[in-house]
Amino acid sequence: MRKILKVSLLILVLLFIGIQVNRPVRSNPPVDRVKEISAVHPMTPVVSAILQGSCNDCHSNQTVWPWYSNVAPASWLVASDVNNGRDALNFSAWGAYSSEKRQELMGKMCEQVKDREMPLSQYILLHPGARLNASGVQALCSWTQRTAPENKEAGEEGD
Repeated sequence: MRKILKVSLLILVLLFIGIQVNRPVRSNPPVDRVKEISAVHPMTPVVSAILQGSCNDCHSNQTVWPWYSNVAPASWLVASDVNNGRDALNFSAWGAYSSEKRQELMGKMCEQVKDREMPLSQYILLHPGARLNASGVQALCSWTQRTAPENKEAGEEGD
């Protein structure tokens, strides 16, 4: 029985070492400050802090890659979340979006934080400070509605 356990453990260790070879790309593309969301839309320090602390790691080109993003299989999950986040919404490329796209994204931002879909639960698990409290949600939603007022009207029509 002991021999089986030792062999199993050895196999698991070798597998773990073997999967480290398949490393995902972890990149932070260059940031054009003129295209950043803060350059396009003025924001309060509170909103800026919310975006920085709860959103930027997955929704900008300024990701802070934690140590575990170097270790498979966590590295695969982190890279996937960042790539999907940037594809859906990238604050570093905000100036490249059309005004219609910005309106849509502003509405989604508020909706997803209200519904607690964002930040992702796995992100909050490892970054508890990223969890938005009620006042953070309210601050972000108020800002999105002031910045893109059509979202508020569209949301009220659907209620």
